[in-house]
Formats: sequence, structure tokens, C-alpha cells
Amino acid sequence: MMRLPSPAPAPGTFRDPRQPHNRPKEAPGTHRNSEPARPIPVPDGNSGGPGHGAARLRGPIRPPSGSRSTPKESPDSGLPTRWVSGFGLRQSLAGPLVPLLLLSLAGLPEARAQILITRWDFNGGSLTPASGSGEARLIGGTSATFAAGRDGEPSGGWNLKGFPSQGSAPGTAGVEFVVPTGGVGPVSMTFQIRHSNTSANTERVLWSSDGVGFTEAARFTVVPAASGTGETWYDRTVVLPPESAHPAQLLVRVVTDFGLPGDSRYVASRLGSTYSPSGTWRFDNVSFSAVPEPEEYAALGALGLVGFAAWRRHQAGRPGSRAATSPEEGLGRSQRLAGLDEGGLPGGRRSQPGERVGRNDNP
Repeated sequence: MMRLPSPAPAPGTFRDPRQPHNRPKEAPGTHRNSEPARPIPVPDGNSGGPGHGAARLRGPIRPPSGSRSTPKESPDSGLPTRWVSGFGLRQSLAGPLVPLLLLSLAGLPEARAQILITRWDFNGGSLTPASGSGEARLIGGTSATFAAGRDGEPSGGWNLKGFPSQGSAPGTAGVEFVVPTGGVGPVSMTFQIRHSNTSANTERVLWSSDGVGFTEAARFTVVPAASGTGETWYDRTVVLPPESAHPAQLLVRVVTDFGLPGDSRYVASRLGSTYSPSGTWRFDNVSFSAVPEPEEYAALGALGLVGFAAWRRHQAGRPGSRAATSPEEGLGRSQRLAGLDEGGLPGGRRSQPGERVGRNDNP
């Protein structure tokens, strides 16, 4: 059915312009309640300055999509204050916060890195430490030569023999390492040892701070089997007790011991073999490390906080620095880049209640 045009109003009749059917048609290229479309200045994407990215929209500036927080509206501008306040602070805070976060994570046990004190690798048949300083020496009448190391390097392993005869002198023959610790925190020791078939199957690790009284820190026993226990390398890790934390130097011994509790006999490392004083122990990659105590990490964290506070004061005193930019300053810069006034409209005109601004009328 054909729709007839509405009759013209009688003279003197009021025509309400707010009704859609009473509005005059707009010319192409124009927009209601705004000036004709004009280019919008867009800042360089790499500027990183206050208001970065704010001039990309013509109208109310909204927080990025996917924001978890509900923005609070600024009473003056209608812009999300949480987002605006981030203009001058978001990037300026990222740099110093990263090391502070790492310092806080360092307090976790799994994040506490060890500090190498001394390491021997015996490469080239040398008893000089490959890292740090210290002394490696024989004790209990043993003798030594050099043989292939753990990874097959020639003359890379310290090969001991000449242990006590059966049933005599347990806990006396082996090697001793003297390590100047400098009073650092708790000390750990790692080493690799190879048992020959006829060597003693039990190792005792003893420590002392004065070289007179030795205390057992660990005990390792190879359970003899027909194969796979003799002529085999083993990895050992020993964490010395807290009392070893702060002496100027440590003396640590690895010595042979009887194989069974209550039995005064050495036991061979391989089942079916007989213990012999000429059986060998071979050492490689002996390392001593310190684990910083929690108090030391706390001191590092406090120093980091002091440095961060000083950095913020320095940044706040610099003219035009992002750290000194208030939320309102950041807002004014972003609006000036977009060519908008405080009300969010071009040309100095303030927005009216309920009025939509910009070329995008979506809320």
C-alpha cells in the first residue's frame, strides 16, 4: 500500500523538532551535533608519552577492551580515572618494579641461587682448583694417581688407593678438602666418585672448622649387586649443617667406613668381589657452594626499595617527566592531541547531558 505524505501543519501549529519524523534530513557528509568530519591527529605509536593512544577515538575515551576493573568516571571529564592515571605511570613504573619483583621472588627456597666458592675438576692431572681457592690432600696413608674423568677426559679424575686393611682404621683414609669460605652462609658440597669392584662400598663425609674435631655430615652406601655397582660413577650432594655457616674455613673429608652396622668389616662394592686395600676410589668435579641466608635476601630487598624511592624522587623532580605527571595533566595532553576540549568536543564547545560525541554513536 502506498504511503501518503503527512499533511502540512496548520498555520500557528507547533512542530516538535525532537520527534524523528519532524527532523529535517541531513545533508550527506554531515553529522548531527558535531562539526563536519575532519582528520584527527594521531600520535606516533612509539611515542610512549602521556596520553599515548588517547587520540585514536573522536569522543569519550574508553579503557582498553578486556579490562578487568570497572573504570570510575572522572567528575570533570567523564573519562575513566583509573585508565587516565596510568598514562604517566604505567611505563615509568615497569622498569624499577621488575628488579623488585625478582628480589621478592629470591626469598623463595627454590629461587635461592647458590654462590660457587671453590671447584676442582682435576683436568690435566692438577690439584689446583679450577675456580676459587683451596687445598686437596690425601689422608690416612692413601696414595693417588690421575685417570680418566667422569666424562672421559684424560687425567681428569683423582684416583685413590692404599686404603686400610680389612677390619682396621674406619673413617680415617681418603681425601680432605680445605676451603676458605670467608664466613658465608650454609655450605653445600657436590662431587662425583667412582667405586672399583673391590673398593669399600661405604663413604663417610666429615666436616670441621678447626681440623681437630670432625662431625659426620652424610653417609653413602653402595648396595652391592652382581653388576652395575662396581666400576660405576655416583653423584653425591651434601648440605652441611647450619653450624658450618660462618667459620673462616672448612675442612671436609671423604673417608671409607665399615659396610654394615655392628659389623667391623669393609664390604666390597660389587657382589661376589672381596674387599682389597688396593681397590680404588676416583674423584671428579668436587664443588663447594654457599647458599645465602634469608636475612641476606631481606637486606638486598631493603636496598632495592631504598633505591626505588630515590629513583621516584629524582623522576618527580625532572621537568615534564612521566613520573611527575598527574592524572589531570595526562588527560589534558591526550585531549589536546585529539583536538578536543575539556568537554570532549572540538572547537571549545562543551557536551550536553545525554549527548553522544564523535563519529561513533555506539555507547
